[in-house]
Amino acid sequence: MDANRALDFLYHTHTTLRAQLPAIATGLHRLVHGKATDHAAVAPLIGHVTALRCAAEDHFQQEEHYLFPILVECLPEVAGAVNGLLTDHDDMRYLINTLLAALQRIPQEHQAIEEASTCASRYLRLLGDHAEMEEETFFRYAQDHLDPQRLTELGTTLNAARTK
Repeated sequence: MDANRALDFLYHTHTTLRAQLPAIATGLHRLVHGKATDHAAVAPLIGHVTALRCAAEDHFQQEEHYLFPILVECLPEVAGAVNGLLTDHDDMRYLINTLLAALQRIPQEHQAIEEASTCASRYLRLLGDHAEMEEETFFRYAQDHLDPQRLTELGTTLNAARTK
C-alpha cells in the first residue's frame, strides 16, 4: 500500500455515503409535502435510511478502531479534534436512529413526519460538514504528519478490514 493512498478507502466511503443522500432527500421531500405518507410509500425511504445507517456505522468503526487510535498515539496534538469527530459520530448515530424511529411511526402519528424531517435535515447537514472537515483538514493533516511507514500500515489495515 502506497502511503499517499492510505486513506483512499475512507475518502471513497465518504463518496459512497454522499451518493445515498439524494434518494433520502427526495423521499423526505415527498413525505413533507404529503405526496407519500402511507406505510407502503414510507417503506422505501426506511430502506434507504437503514442502508445509510449501516454504511455510516461501518465507516465510523473503521475510523474509531484503526485511524483515530493511531493518530492520537502518533500525533497527540490532534486528540481534541479526534474527540470532536467522535462526538459527531455519536450525534449522527442518535439522529439517524431517531429518524428511523420517526419514519416507522408514520402514518399512525402525523407529528412523526415533522420529527423525521428535522432529524434528517440535521443528519444530512452534520454528515456533509463532518465529511468535508475530515477530508479537507483531518485526513490531509494525517497524510502530511504521520510517518510514511505508519501510514502505509494504516492503509493496509483499513483495506484488510474492508474485505472482512
